Amino acid sequence: MTEPTNQCMDVSVELEQAQSRLHQILIVEDHPLMREGIAMWVDQDPGLEVCGQFGTAAGGMGGVSQFKPDAVLCDITLNKGNGLELLKDIHAFSPELPVIMLSMHDESIYALRAMRAGARGYVMKQAGGEEVIAAIYQVMGGSHAFSSKVTNQIMAELSGLQRNRQSPVAA
Repeated sequence: MTEPTNQCMDVSVELEQAQSRLHQILIVEDHPLMREGIAMWVDQDPGLEVCGQFGTAAGGMGGVSQFKPDAVLCDITLNKGNGLELLKDIHAFSPELPVIMLSMHDESIYALRAMRAGARGYVMKQAGGEEVIAAIYQVMGGSHAFSSKVTNQIMAELSGLQRNRQSPVAA
């Protein structure tokens, strides 16, 4: 049997490194306690790592540019800036980057707005850490992470069941 060439070994080392690399998650949340709590949940997961934490929209956009994360968790309401506007900016800068919006606001109104702006997920702040982690993996896997309530609302709108109603999310 022949020994593997250096080139083959280099490829297998690169493949192993790529497979073992932790997914980089950027957090944009203006409340330090909430931001640090989310970061603890993310860092506890063996496949995830926080690459940056920011409290403002400007900081978050800079972090996206600097760190090139695999996914972003973004508060919909920020003290300095607007999470939906940041989402639009991120989507314009990096259309394939999955962004999950975090919010205390009624998902039946804001989740659709977030989706229209480019969000791949929407998690209520009342959710547990496990739900946030599950949403991260869903969006990184190419899927979306919206509650069944939002999914049913979207399906009703698409199927025409709500055509005669004025949409609460008309922007």
